[in-house]
This record gives sequence, C-alpha cells and structure tokens, in this order.
Amino acid sequence: AVFKTVLVPEKVFVVTGELEGLDLLVMLDASAKMQKANTAQHETAINFAHQLKDKMVQVKKDKSKEKMDELQERREQEVNLLARVFEDMLNWFRGATSDVVLLKGGELQVATGLFNAAIENGARILEGFTEDVETQKNALKDMGPHVYESHAHWLS
Repeated sequence: AVFKTVLVPEKVFVVTGELEGLDLLVMLDASAKMQKANTAQHETAINFAHQLKDKMVQVKKDKSKEKMDELQERREQEVNLLARVFEDMLNWFRGATSDVVLLKGGELQVATGLFNAAIENGARILEGFTEDVETQKNALKDMGPHVYESHAHWLS
C-alpha cells in the first residue's frame, strides 16, 4: 500500500485552455470590370482562407504545447523527495501518464459573398459560415462569368 500511495501516486493532471475563433466573410467584387480578373480574385480568396486556416491550426498546436509544458511544470512540483531519488525506476512503474490537455475554440469559419453582381440587389452570400474551406472553393467554381456583368455602384 505504501508503494502505491507514496512512491507511485496516481495523479491525472488536466489543463484547459480556450482560444478565440475567427469568422471571416470574404466579399468579392463581381462588377463587369472584374470579369477578366475573376479567376485571380477567386484563387486569392481561396489561398487566403487556406493560409489563415493553416495558421489557426498552428496557433492551436502551439497553444497545446504551451499547455503541455504548463502541465509538466505542475507535475514536477507535485513530485515528492523519495520520488525524485528513484525517478527512473518510478517512471518505469508508472508507464505512460494519462495527463490531459483540453483546448476549446480556435476554429476558422469562412463565408464568401459577392457585391456589385448582376443579381437581384447586387449582393449575396454564396455559402454560409463553415469550417470547411473547400466549400468556398466549390461555391466560387460554380460562379460563371454571367455574374460579372453589372456596373459598380458608386456612392453619390
């Protein structure tokens, strides 16, 4: 009993964190003057969303590593003197730790819309907010040159 309670105490450390999510609405100019550049405009919007998504994933990984380091510090503070002397042997008895890092949030949601388009009201959302950036790519692929036929509306 002394071995199990003093030398090899079973402690599970849980560290939580929360990241802010990002909702991004990309509005594309669909006036006639943009008809020739529509492919470049679509690719730019898609690449931007993909790069931002990749960066958000990296931020989440970095935050997870930061929280794991914090968890390791807490674990080291809890180790008693006897455990420090026999650390290698105790690690062998303990095996893998079951520590947990929980991160909430940190997701990117993208929606794509048009303004100055040859459609009713001149503006619309192509697809609503979604975490799947491929949805944006598919929505833009289905948008033909016929949408790029109106004239830009200027404020007076």
